[in-house]
Amino acid sequence: MRRVLVLWFALACLPVGRAQRAQSDLSKFVVILNEGQTDISPRGINVRSCAVISPDGRFHLERRYQQLPKSSASLKVYESSLDSVQLQRLRAILDDEGVRKLPAFVWPSTPAVGAKFRGFEARIERGDQVQHVGYFVGSEVAPGKRLDPATDGIKKEWKEAVAALQPLFLWFQDLEASNLEPSGGESTLCSAGGDR
Repeated sequence: MRRVLVLWFALACLPVGRAQRAQSDLSKFVVILNEGQTDISPRGINVRSCAVISPDGRFHLERRYQQLPKSSASLKVYESSLDSVQLQRLRAILDDEGVRKLPAFVWPSTPAVGAKFRGFEARIERGDQVQHVGYFVGSEVAPGKRLDPATDGIKKEWKEAVAALQPLFLWFQDLEASNLEPSGGESTLCSAGGDR
């Protein structure tokens, strides 16, 4: 069961470019966000959220929720538009020098050993390039076990990314907590259309 859940988290947080969009209305984007929290304890809660924000402020947001021991997750899809203040704030966060200087995000090459872990990633449109940044954090490791197989250098990069991406993470949390009504739209796994 633990291996299945770890794989679920890893697959849920794969780079979003691997999923194909059913529609092309958000093929241009400002940012694509992915956030996942996994708790593989017997009554653990697993949540994955993703969003594609278009240059005009329209967005597609998906939220998956699973509470163990259930093997299935519920899905809610939201489609709406940011107001001008939200979009301006997002652009300011993305243009921050600390975010621009982050190294390319590297996921762990093998699953973590701990019972709880989370990840956050952003793909930011930068002209004709896409900057891919993010981090992976774990906790509650059994004695004598390694938290994850990442090198010390990658762990240092993740730690720096946690600090630099905190405003973006909080912005995303605010968007999720806003008074949104499910749109009934189709799941896209929050891709902006093919590999980029």
